[in-house]
This record gives sequence, C-alpha cells and structure tokens, in this order.
Amino acid sequence: MGLANTKTNFDRGQIIEAITSEDPSVRRNVSRMLNPNMVLDTALGLKPIHVAILADNVDAVKRLLANNLTDVNCRVQGQPCLLLAAYSSNVEVVKELLKRKDLDVNAVAGDKKVTALMAAVFDGKADRPHALRAEIVEVLLRDPRCDFQITDADNYTALTYAAHIGNAVVARQLLRNGRAARYSIDELIGDIGVAVGTGHEPVCDIIVEAMTTEQKLLLAKKISSMKQAAAQRANVEGISALLDQAHALLDGSAPATKTHVDAEGAEIAVGDIIKIAVGADRIKALQAGHGGWPDELSKVLLQKTVPAIIRKFDSDGDVVADFHYIMTDESEMKLTLNPKAVKLISKATSYTAIDGNGNVIRRGDTVEILDNEEIVKPLMGRYWNDQLKPMLGKPGRIMFFDLDGDVHVKVAQQGAYYVPKVLTLVRSVKTGDGMPAEIGDTVRITSSKVELERLQTAKFGGWTDSMENWLGKEMIVRSIGCNCFFETDVPECMMQVGSTTNNVSFWVNPKATRHLTGGLPQPGGPNGRQQAAAATPPPKVIKDAMGTVIHAGTVVSFIKDADQVQRLQAGKRGWSDRLLPLLVTGRLPGLVTALKADGDIEVAALAFVADDRETVIVVNPSAVTVRSKDNHEATDASGKTILRGNTVTLLESETDFRALQQGHGSWTDDMSSFLGKPIVIQFFDRDGDIVAMMGKVGNLRCFNPKATNKVEKVKCRDGKDVAIGSTVRVGVSLADFEKLQTEQFGGWGSRLPELVDRTLTVQDISCKYQVETKSPACTIKVKHEDRHFWLNPMAVTTSLMTGSAGSGGHVEDLSRQHDLKVIPFEQIKLEKKLGSGAFGTVYLSKWSVTRCAVKQIAAQDIIEGPERDRILQEAVTHRLGRYTDIQTDRQADR
Repeated sequence: MGLANTKTNFDRGQIIEAITSEDPSVRRNVSRMLNPNMVLDTALGLKPIHVAILADNVDAVKRLLANNLTDVNCRVQGQPCLLLAAYSSNVEVVKELLKRKDLDVNAVAGDKKVTALMAAVFDGKADRPHALRAEIVEVLLRDPRCDFQITDADNYTALTYAAHIGNAVVARQLLRNGRAARYSIDELIGDIGVAVGTGHEPVCDIIVEAMTTEQKLLLAKKISSMKQAAAQRANVEGISALLDQAHALLDGSAPATKTHVDAEGAEIAVGDIIKIAVGADRIKALQAGHGGWPDELSKVLLQKTVPAIIRKFDSDGDVVADFHYIMTDESEMKLTLNPKAVKLISKATSYTAIDGNGNVIRRGDTVEILDNEEIVKPLMGRYWNDQLKPMLGKPGRIMFFDLDGDVHVKVAQQGAYYVPKVLTLVRSVKTGDGMPAEIGDTVRITSSKVELERLQTAKFGGWTDSMENWLGKEMIVRSIGCNCFFETDVPECMMQVGSTTNNVSFWVNPKATRHLTGGLPQPGGPNGRQQAAAATPPPKVIKDAMGTVIHAGTVVSFIKDADQVQRLQAGKRGWSDRLLPLLVTGRLPGLVTALKADGDIEVAALAFVADDRETVIVVNPSAVTVRSKDNHEATDASGKTILRGNTVTLLESETDFRALQQGHGSWTDDMSSFLGKPIVIQFFDRDGDIVAMMGKVGNLRCFNPKATNKVEKVKCRDGKDVAIGSTVRVGVSLADFEKLQTEQFGGWGSRLPELVDRTLTVQDISCKYQVETKSPACTIKVKHEDRHFWLNPMAVTTSLMTGSAGSGGHVEDLSRQHDLKVIPFEQIKLEKKLGSGAFGTVYLSKWSVTRCAVKQIAAQDIIEGPERDRILQEAVTHRLGRYTDIQTDRQADR
C-alpha cells in the first residue's frame, strides 16, 4: 500500500511509456508521478495530460485528473485540454475533464478565439463522423457552465459552424431545450444565410422550426415588408430592389455597397475562389497592416498556389479567406489578406456546365470521370497529363469552375482541372442489393451491427455507436457524395440518409442498405461492377402544366394563378412565398437545371433576372409552363443560322426593323438607341423569336430573328475585320489601352500590359450584356498563357500580320501605325561602344545634332521574315512605353 502511494520523479520517457502502455503494472505509474505537470516538450508546452488526451486513453486521463495537482486548464500550442479533447479524442475523455470543478469550459484558443464547443462541431480530422461530434456536443451542452452563444473572432457561434458544415443533428442540439429563444432573430437569419451559402438547406428548416412564436413573427414582418415593397413595384427596378432585400434577408445584413477588387482589378465577392497572386518577396510587404503573414505557411500557400474561398470582407475591406476549402470540409484555416495580394480564379455565381450526358453540373456536385483514355485525352487538351490516368472512372466532387468554365474536381485528395465533357453527374448509387438509389428514394439500413460496422470504414464516414439505433430502419436518401478528402486508391460514392420521422442524418456505405422504392435493377446483380452514371436509368418524362415535355435547359415561367402555385410549391426546397410577386406576378422566366427522380424539377429562378444560375429551387412541374423552344435554331436577315448563346446585331434601319417586329415582340421607342447594336440570344421562345437582354440584366425583350444579323466579325483599330481564329496585337499605347478597356469591354487589369508585344488569337466575339449601357458594343476574347481576356476591338490591330516580311511597304505600315520615324543608317554616326551581348552592340551615337544610343544587331546576313518582325516589334514596344531618358521615336533602319 505504501509503495502504491509513493510519488516518484519519472523522466520524460517513463511518463510517456506509462501513459501509452497496455501493461496495467506500468500504467499505474501515471498515478505515482510526483509532478503531473512536467513539461515533456518545451517547444509545444506538452504535458502528461495532453499525451493522455491525444492517445485517447481514458484510464490515463482519470488517473491524472485524480491528482488535484494536475492542471486541467494547461495548454499545448495555445489549446486548452478540453478543446483538445473535443476535436481529437472520444466522448468519455470529455466527460472525465468536465468532472473537474476548476475546468474553464469556455476557454478560447488562438487568434480565432475558438471554444471547445465550436471545435467539437467543426474541427479535427477530415473523416471524423458527424455522429461522434454530436455525442461530444451533447455532453458539453449538458454542463451548465457551457456558454453556447459565445462568438469567435469572426463573430461565429457553434450554431454558425453547424450550419456551415451541414451537421443537422448538432444544429438541432444547439437549438432545443429553449436555447433557440436566446438567439436574436438577426443571428438566426445570419446562420440561415450560412447554411444556404454552403448548400445545407436542411439546417435552415431546423432553425426555422426551432424559432419561438415571437421570433417567427419578427421573421414574418421582414418578409411582409418585402412583399409590400414588391407590390409597389411592377418594373425591373422594383424587381432588382426586391432581390437586394431578399439577399439581405439571407445574409443577415444590408446589401453590400462597397466593391472589392483583386490584384488585377477583377471584382471579388463572398464565395468567390481566389489564390495568392504574388511571391514570397512581396507578400510580407503587402500584408503589413492587413493581417500579417505566417511564415510557416509560405511553402504551402505560395509554392502550391492553394485556392481559397472568400468567407467575408472585414471592416477595412480586407479579404477573409479559408484555405482549407479544398483540403478538408470539416475545418477551416482562415487568413486575412490584402486584396492586392490575391487573384480571382472562380466566381461564386453564374458558373454551371453541361456534362457528357447533357446534365447541368454545379459546384459541390458529385461527378464521375469518363473511364476511356482514348476519348478523355484529346478532349482534355492542355489539361491532360499521365498522372490523371488513375482518376479515370472514379468519382469526385466539383470544387469550383475557373473563369473559362473548366471544372476543378477533387478525387481522393487529388485535385485537377477537367473539361465538362469528360464528366458525368452521379445521379444514383448502387445499394447492397444491386439497385440504383437516387435522392428521395427510400432504403433500409442493414439489421446486422457486425455488417454495418464492417462496411462503415473511414471513407464512408466511419462507425459511431449511435448508428446502432438505426439498424433495420427505413431512411430517405438525402444526397449522394464521395469523400474527396479521403486518400484512397479506390474512391467510391456514399450517400447521406435521413430519418423518415426527424432530421437525423448521416453518411453511409450504400452497400449497407437495401433499396425499397424507385429505380431499376443494374446489370450484374449485387456483385456486379458499379456502373457509371451514364448507365443510370433515364429519368421519367416530365411535363409542364400544359402537357409540354420539360428538359434540362428548358426555360419555364410560373402559371398566373398565385394560389395554385402556393399550394403546389408548399414544402419545396428553396421555395418561399416571398418569391410570388417576383416569379408569378412578374412572370419572370427561370432555367431548368435538372430533372429529379421524384418528378420535380430544379430551376435557377434568377438566371435571367440576376444572371445567377447557381441558386436553384425545387419546383412542381404543374406549377410552370414552358417558355422556350428547345434546341431551336433560326435564320437571321442574311439567311445565316443562329443559335442560343450567339451574338447578333439588330438591323440599323428603323423602318425595316419596326416592320419586322410586328407580331414578334413589337416596337418600343427605347429600342431606337439599340439599332445596329449587339445582343446575346438567351433563348428562343415558343414562337421561335429571340429573347435577349437589352441594355441591362433582367430587361428581357423579344426580337424577330429576321430583324438581326449574326456577328461573325468585328472591325479593329486599323479598320480591318477580325473573326474567331484571327491573329491580332495591341495597337495603341498603354495609356490609350487602359482608356479603351471600359467595363463593357472587360475592364482593366494589371495583367493586360503583358499583352503588348504578344501575338493574340481571337477566341470569341460577344458583348457584355451584364453591363448596363444604352450603347452596347462587341468585345473580343483573346488567349495568352492559358488565360483569356476580353478586349475592346479598337485596342488591337492586324497590321503586323499583313504584307511580306522585310518589304518596304511593311516597314512603312508599321511606321504609320505606331508613329515611328525610320532613319537611314548612313545618317547615324557611331562614336563610342557602350556594351555588347549575344544579340548586338550598343553605341553612344549622334543623329544630326541629337546624341542617342544605337543598338547594332549582330548578324552576318540580311535579316528577313519573323526575325525582322521581332526587331521591328521591339521598336513598337519602346514606342508604346513612356521613358524620361530614352528617345523612343528614333530607330535606325539596319
């Protein structure tokens, strides 16, 4: 007995051995430590209690806490014991820590000011199951000392984090037992906005359901004020105002009035994807006074150019970006950045694509890469490399679309760009009985605990004891996904299932379920090879209120009967009665983005109002009528074929135009300023007429195709026509270039000067219909170093591409175009050699009475062809610049 109570000074190795050993006799040494707070690693501040927590050793934790000398609030790398246990250990360890009365339950850690409760919700390993988080959250909430309303440095509560990661179980825990009443209505609306922004709508339902009667009344008043505002507005300006208010409701704040731009002048907003735009030599200088720079992250963030998602802008206008967005979906690594240090690579809205099967795909969708190298390789072009071979046929998640519309997909921790045509939207997964299960289908969880525990490996969300409650139960398939953050040679799809009676949901291995409703058998039976999404049974034919077939890409409008719409839309995801004035009274069209297995459709309701094709609502097809003529093509005034998405110009003659518009959208006086100007075809209506935006987003008008001409070429600065495939160069000074690049031509960016002295190929001709203007004009898209730029045609010229190299006519053409003076070499007197190199020698010289420097090219033969063009272009480059000590308009012709 005396030996057992004897305290001993153990060294570092003995202490670690005692905590981690499976031998009971060695484990007893934990209770015999003379100094339970001995520092085992001075750099980290690591102590025995931290080792026990990290080792998940409940017995060692108990023994250490039984010693009143053990500091239960000690920190390792700034993290208190409870927080460390909340995200890295098991629920029993957390329970033991909470038994200590001297424990600071609400201690915060780091610059983010995170509590143990917050960490339990969102932090820790990527494969940490939501159910385990829920167990720890429940234990913490039972402790009366736990303050669930504490906010971190970003003003986030634990509920905000639950909304962000979509953990419905935790959200419900945080709101029940009267806790919802302690939140303000603005706090709850803000958390709803977070859930919507991250695609976790079920959490929105939970928050609204948990509101008190008083809170619901306050919410109703906000919605009511919007309806009243909408009733007073019947025009497009009123619709825009209504949208601003609706967005403010979701954001929990007033509409943003400040525009934020990146290092290249591109506008950036919350939800956009950015990356660091500068190197290590500049980042520290730019970050001074803007959040500083963590040196330990330089290698990761600068060399690997890790993308990040913009979470918000602080009061100084700095960017708050999360760099864990494409690394893990269960934690964040936020940095505050100077906007001049970042570069936009993807917009949060307006980016969708069509996959290889004609399905609309969006950010966050699960897709499968085509399993055929012979087809994929030529389609991928510059994106292809042999490292992508193992990814073929595998599922992944769409992380974002780049500015050219290509898709960044993450497969088993490997991210890469793909063209949409090599991807297929995963619409179903095969259950354990070989049946395809789609979202909305009913499945039954296996009744065998042994089987479920065996199948629930980490890549399917892992096993938690709470899953035992759902053995043999019927569940609804809520979503289909894949753990793209889990490194594995065999990535597979998984499905999120939810209870039919409450909002409990979790991720499960499809093989642990049996299909009960919907779907058709897959070839090969239960043991057959998982079929690609292309083999998924085609969706049933879906028709609108008038019996017209609806397809993905169809344009629809709601029927005029508001009461009928309200009845049909009750309970549909994304629907709110506040949309009635906008979509029913205003009869505004929406774009069908997907057909659902249950017969509903997904509609981008704001596609033609706010140019937003990502915000979708689920719609009963009986509530809409088809507005568009699918896959339609028409002929313009010249007999040329025009398609959806083409740019056309209205006829210049008002007399001819007005005559052709009779019965095709008619004439309005405001059209006169648009005659001869370009528009972009949004779709063709049921009569085959063009529907396009005139002057600004949302101002939809109908036009007779015969009253338009297809745009196939445009005049550039030298008066010559350029078409897709033409080669051009910048033909103005930098100062004039910047003046010409107004917003309707793509705006000015810091990389545009790089285009000077470059051969550019025209990729597209269009007009920026998103920019409000009474005088639209065509703009051309050019390519340089895998980046695309929209340019004003009046800023480019074809002159360097015409004439024979070396001819006098060509030199004279250059001189006229760029205001160069060509000086005969015999008028130059070389006086003194200043320096020489591989390409020539520079002399101090005199031309007439002017002292100057002359570069004499090192060449034995007459210079002709491309080399002569290069030398001439060097003169052009100097002429475009402005130098205080260089005479830029005097060049020797030799």
